Amino acid sequence: VYFVTEDKYKHRSAVLKILSNLSKNQGAFYILSSADAILAACELLVASDMERKLSEGESRHCINIINILSTDACNRSKIRRSGALRKLIAMCKESELQSEKSAVS
Repeated sequence: VYFVTEDKYKHRSAVLKILSNLSKNQGAFYILSSADAILAACELLVASDMERKLSEGESRHCINIINILSTDACNRSKIRRSGALRKLIAMCKESELQSEKSAVS
């Protein structure tokens, strides 16, 4: 999770993919929640002053992390407080693809 928050980290997309795949594992839910993986993903989505903007794949990984970890009430409140909920709604409205809309919602 630390490497995801580093703006200049050159392997950010690989780390996001690993976290996204790891979040699918039921046993990793508590570890990722306690490490604030959802908060890191939310902050990446809403950050506007990053030196290296998120690619489409990185955004998809962030959405996947948020989607899977949002089953916990504490994580849902982190999403709301970070401002990522507004960003996700805007992404859903802007998207033309049904697969992206269903991933966001």
